Amino acid sequence: MRAFSYHFVFMNGTKDDVKKIDSVLNEADVPSEDVVEVVVSPPIVFLGLVKSLLRSDFGVAAQNCWVRRGGAFTGEISAEMLVNLNIPWVILGHSERRLLLNESDEFVGDKVAYALTLGLKVIACVGETLEQRESGSTMAVVSAQTKAIAEKGSNWDNIVLAYEPVWTIGTGKVATPSQAQETGVAFMALNSFCNLPLRGRSDAVQTIPLPELYDCCCMLTVLRLSLMLNSFCN
Repeated sequence: MRAFSYHFVFMNGTKDDVKKIDSVLNEADVPSEDVVEVVVSPPIVFLGLVKSLLRSDFGVAAQNCWVRRGGAFTGEISAEMLVNLNIPWVILGHSERRLLLNESDEFVGDKVAYALTLGLKVIACVGETLEQRESGSTMAVVSAQTKAIAEKGSNWDNIVLAYEPVWTIGTGKVATPSQAQETGVAFMALNSFCNLPLRGRSDAVQTIPLPELYDCCCMLTVLRLSLMLNSFCN
């Protein structure tokens, strides 16, 4: 099974900050692409800079793109623009887009489908808020989000589902191994129900104990944080 790691720069930082992060990433000791696939997602204004500086075995992703061909949608970026810039990846359905900009499950599904038609690879985000988790609706929420993508997206070779525990953002709460395992089991059940191919070999995924999968996620998160701290705090 190949691990996948993507790193945000969010809507923060300057050109010099981005250069520092690129420098640290370029010097990082990371396994080959057949073991770990790394994608970096800076703000759109820095896409060209990051692409020009980042090592060739790391991918670059935009943080969003529009749902259809360009038009009078001021402030948005079209999938066609990303293709023109040779940006291979795009993140869609991130929690801020869903919660603050009211992007529905169906709208996110449409965005994923359109990006795929242009040959982009998509990191599709799913996850539940604290209120949804505490009400016991985690599985219903994540399933609905995933099914909306599955109904529109046909090329799953170019989709990575990224589970985002929104309930841990700004709340002081941390996802425990058992909670991560719980969601992992649900994803496998959903995979079977929706006939969605898992990224990598499904038999390999199913033979790896879930604690090891969780530990892998923790390792990638620690890598991300250590790189950021090393860059900004020396």
